[in-house]
Amino acid sequence: MAINSAAYGDLAKVSASASTRKPGKFFSVFITGEPRPEQEMGKLQCMTKIEGGEYLIRNSTSIYFIPYFVKRVWEKYVKAPGKTGEYDKLVAFGWDEDVPKIDDTCKFSYTIAGLLLDPGTKKAQVHSKDIEDAGIKLGDPVLIFYKCGGIKFNGAMKFIDAIATKAKGLPPLSDNPEFEKKVVAPRRFICKAEVGIESSDYGNKNVFQFEIGQTLPDKAVEQVMNSAMGLMPEFERQFNKTATAGATSNVKSGSSENPSFEEAPAPPPESQPSTEVGENFDLGI
Repeated sequence: MAINSAAYGDLAKVSASASTRKPGKFFSVFITGEPRPEQEMGKLQCMTKIEGGEYLIRNSTSIYFIPYFVKRVWEKYVKAPGKTGEYDKLVAFGWDEDVPKIDDTCKFSYTIAGLLLDPGTKKAQVHSKDIEDAGIKLGDPVLIFYKCGGIKFNGAMKFIDAIATKAKGLPPLSDNPEFEKKVVAPRRFICKAEVGIESSDYGNKNVFQFEIGQTLPDKAVEQVMNSAMGLMPEFERQFNKTATAGATSNVKSGSSENPSFEEAPAPPPESQPSTEVGENFDLGI
């Protein structure tokens, strides 16, 4: 099987077009860091809304998922007065790779977004009800994301390097080596997220720790590519904050939304999912 790079070429770039903000289809995974009702400290959570929402993931020690998008951006926040006190206001934002930071207070972060998998079957987990304001229907696949900024940034970089290293040992699926490295490779694996510990000047902090699991069969990779193509406009609408922050964005044709996967170090020890997937495996998407 060969994946045609021209057919999926738009996955290699993300435009900077502005759209009206609305609730997104991708839901944030977070680690409980302070006491909250019904949540255990240091466990993984995901809710339809942080306040009053329903749990998609609750008090989990691990999450299985397939990456759809890996996007690096920079952000600049300043303290601003609000109705109940000061808050962090986003004043500048860099979406495209060719937009330089405006000063040293701008910080890079990664967003890793993808398909949530059932931990037992490794098939797509689906929504149990409609979420009207996000345009989600009963039975739609659950989409999640990890915001990796600050002390969580290094975990995302290690994850990207590990994907690149493991992909080097696989036969290519596409007709274009550069496209294979940047676009196909990140979407070829079942991955796992757990909670790790990173030391900082303020003590130990909880971070996302990612592991690469099993390689998807070729047909499942094509399913992932098709699904990601259909969700690319939604990903942009939800995570491109250029217009609301007022940052300038210069679009170059073919600008990659993925980091380079060259010169990756040796991969970490693998933790394989317990359920094997065969050549006829169907993700259910």
